[in-house]
Amino acid sequence: MPDAPARWWQPAVLPGPWTPVLLGTIAALLAVHGVVNGLRLGIGDFPGLDSMIRWLDVDGEGGVPAWFSGIVLFLCAQGLWLLADASATGPRGRWAFRERVLAAAFVYLSLDELTQIHEQSIDPLVDAFGFDGVLAFAWVVLAVPLAAAMAVWFVPYLLHLPRAAALLMVLSGVLFVGGAAGVELVGAAIFSAEGFDTLRYTIAVAVEEGLEMLGAVLFLSVVTWLRTTGSPRPTAAGEQARAPQAASAR
Repeated sequence: MPDAPARWWQPAVLPGPWTPVLLGTIAALLAVHGVVNGLRLGIGDFPGLDSMIRWLDVDGEGGVPAWFSGIVLFLCAQGLWLLADASATGPRGRWAFRERVLAAAFVYLSLDELTQIHEQSIDPLVDAFGFDGVLAFAWVVLAVPLAAAMAVWFVPYLLHLPRAAALLMVLSGVLFVGGAAGVELVGAAIFSAEGFDTLRYTIAVAVEEGLEMLGAVLFLSVVTWLRTTGSPRPTAAGEQARAPQAASAR
């Protein structure tokens, strides 16, 4: 009995046992964020609160959530670089440069997660252009056009990938950018109207960081699959080129 034909969505099964572990870690970090900020908003200041916020708030730098996100983003960079190494010596050589550029971008994102470099642009932009409301966190004015340009540049690369990998990679990007920039606009509007110490701002931050972490884990899973079990499907031209060779071999 012949094997059943593979469906395009079958490779979307995420590889290995670490994906559910990482997803569970995201859920735990968001839950702890909610508890800590619930205590802060409900009880007010008490001994040890500053340390709890410092280490457990998903909106802070240098804490456990930022450390987790930084590691996942760096693993994405590592996976892309190794994928580029494999591409450079094979038929996918023309895609290796794009994979290395994307790897470098993830190294920056990993560093930024721990140091919040992007926030250094907020005050100069606000002072220069008077941004407020949804643009109170003005770094998005620079980041969104750059992200859009990168996305357009990577369209040929995505079209080259197996459909499942391309769709999941796009989904991971939508989740990450939607959290980092899209929900950030909502958080900026809430901050402008109410400040940091409100339930609505706490929820907005949790949604923002949760989407970023989820997008990063999904992207890592796609890159892992491409490196370990997946390979881009051959183009029609490639299939036609191999057909005469196969016929002559027979």
